[in-house]
Order: sequence, then C-alpha cells, then structure tokens
Amino acid sequence: MKKFVVKRLLISIVLLFFVSMIIYGIMRCMPASFVETKAMELSQKPGAKSYDEWLQQLNAAYGLDDSVIQGYFVWASKAIRGQFGDSWLYNQPVLQKFASVIWYSFALGLASFIPVSYTHLTLPTSD
Repeated sequence: MKKFVVKRLLISIVLLFFVSMIIYGIMRCMPASFVETKAMELSQKPGAKSYDEWLQQLNAAYGLDDSVIQGYFVWASKAIRGQFGDSWLYNQPVLQKFASVIWYSFALGLASFIPVSYTHLTLPTSD
C-alpha cells in the first residue's frame, strides 16, 4: 500500500510539472497579453513614456523578456516558494487576496457536503 501511495504521489508531481509547463507556454504564446494592454494604457496618459518604453519595463518586471523555458523555471521556483506576485485585477499580493476569499470556497463546500451526506445516509440502498 505504501508503495502504491508513493508511486501515485510521484506520478502526480510529474503530471503537475508537465501540465503547468504546457499552460505557461500557452499563456506566453498568446497573440495579445496583459502587459501590452497595460503598456498601451499607461502610454496614453499625459506626459507618460512611450508604448515601447512601458512595454520593455513591464516585460522586465514580469520576467517576460526571457525565453519561455527560462521564464517557466523562474516562475516555478517562485511559485514553489509561495511568491505568486501581485494580482493584476485587484492590485494586491495574490496570497493576500487568496487568504481573504478561500473561506467562501470552504463555506460552499460545506453547504454542498451537508445535503449530500444527509441524502446518502437516508436513502435506502439496494443490495
């Protein structure tokens, strides 16, 4: 049993590695990105830097000026250490936002667990 569990954990780690690499690669290869949109927005403000300057600065800040493979390993090493960066939507650290909203997921899980458990325990079974 112990061998089975260890084997499954190792397979899960390898699978997680490849799935995250594929998703990261797809995100990097998209034709438009958040960085380009943000650079365009910032460059249109009065007295702002040009679009190219903003694009270069934002790419460097988010590590997008590296190759896809190198960028993936930089991102993965930060993710393993729990450094997910800042949320683009909420302008706050991702872990801070996650900590404030994860309780809604637990409440929804509990709200669905209770009726399912009750139904499971009270319905007759056919043997």
